[in-house]
Amino acid sequence: MRPVLILVTLLVLRGTVMAADPPAEEQWHPLSSFEPIIEAISFIEQTSVMRTVQYSLECALHGDTLELSVQADLVVEMTKDAERLPLLLSAGLRVVEAYVDGEPCTVERSGDTLWLLLGRIRPKGSTVTCHLSYRGRLPSAYVLREATGTWVELAPQAFWYPFAFWDAASDVPFKLSLQLPSGLVAASNGSTLEEVRSASGTRYVWSSTGDAYGIAVLAGPYASRRISRESLVVRTFVCAGMADQADEIAAMVDQIATYYIERFGPAPLSEITVVVPPHSVGGNWALPKMIIAGQISPDSDRARRFGILGHELAHQWWGHTVRFDFSSALWLAEGLTAFSELSARLQLEGERATRDHLDQWTLPRYATAQEANIALAECRVDTPHSQELREDASAVFLALLRHRMGAAEFDRRLKAFFGARAGETTATSDFIHAMTDGAPESLRGFVRAWLHDPPLPEVTVDEVLAGIGSG
Repeated sequence: MRPVLILVTLLVLRGTVMAADPPAEEQWHPLSSFEPIIEAISFIEQTSVMRTVQYSLECALHGDTLELSVQADLVVEMTKDAERLPLLLSAGLRVVEAYVDGEPCTVERSGDTLWLLLGRIRPKGSTVTCHLSYRGRLPSAYVLREATGTWVELAPQAFWYPFAFWDAASDVPFKLSLQLPSGLVAASNGSTLEEVRSASGTRYVWSSTGDAYGIAVLAGPYASRRISRESLVVRTFVCAGMADQADEIAAMVDQIATYYIERFGPAPLSEITVVVPPHSVGGNWALPKMIIAGQISPDSDRARRFGILGHELAHQWWGHTVRFDFSSALWLAEGLTAFSELSARLQLEGERATRDHLDQWTLPRYATAQEANIALAECRVDTPHSQELREDASAVFLALLRHRMGAAEFDRRLKAFFGARAGETTATSDFIHAMTDGAPESLRGFVRAWLHDPPLPEVTVDEVLAGIGSG
């Protein structure tokens, strides 16, 4: 089983959209950090598995307030016998209609829960279809303004979660219909099935099956660049304050992607879309074929931009092509990504830039990871200094492993591992077997010590450079 993540980020232009008067106040409900429909879907999955989901979203902007109307249709299959299914009760959520095996369901409210009453005990495998609606208002409390007043950005905790849910099914057909007011432009990591423009705005329809889905909705002014090669197209969207740097960012992504293709093998991407918004959107996000570089700003120097773009782009290989079991291989998912970025930095930016990065960033964070006194294989999201462990310490380990094994042999095994595990979910044991099968006991002991026997050893910049160098 693997998660399905649908992520939507909206960047909305203030004061450029005219809309009709909003409905009566009581029809709208403030958005919280978790959107009610998604909470309801997560709740219903306690007793069922998702088969299809389809969203329809309409947006209207009134001054600083974004109003949205959401419709969701879902089809689920019951995973056990049940007489009723739970939905989390939230203000604004309404069950329009629901059926089980074609027969109507009724709804009962009890405490914080809405129950779909199935009429009688229904057996495992029964099909439930449900149509939910929600009307929400994003108030000015969630809005961040740039000094010029040109852009308005919705805080991520207010609008990313409405379209993020974890599903147990391996492939869930997903469809989103998005109606935008005039002045808003959308870019996504998927193909647009339909794009209809009118005086009142634009309607987009996207479709996806499985994997992460991202849509960045942009409002001007912004600059866009496109670099086309035989094997890869790079599309870059940046805010107006960084328009003069759009070419540099697009070229950097193109160079890094080309290096990764040569080093590891081709990821299943023919196009990569990079969005650099005008404010931080709470972090940097890697989706299949899409990067939202929320921490790149006009003040970011080249080294900082390279680190963000190189790391998130590496997730196209390590995370979206080769997937990882996060319960056992969190360190590996981020470690391979950080190791890849360091290798690309040395190859493309040179030894001086890489040494500076190691000295000023990687090794100080590695020292913090040492303080946790935790082995790499024990790293969890809630582990103290988890980020330093799973990124910096893991990258250092991989660099030292490469140095001990020999650059050519390590690179051969890593490329073979990528080819063999592409499209598969990988555990730590899979990687260790691929990299050490038939290796001397001394090398296997070195790996066991790093993974299972803290504390982490002392290392130097020169040792890491030797590990990521050409050999």
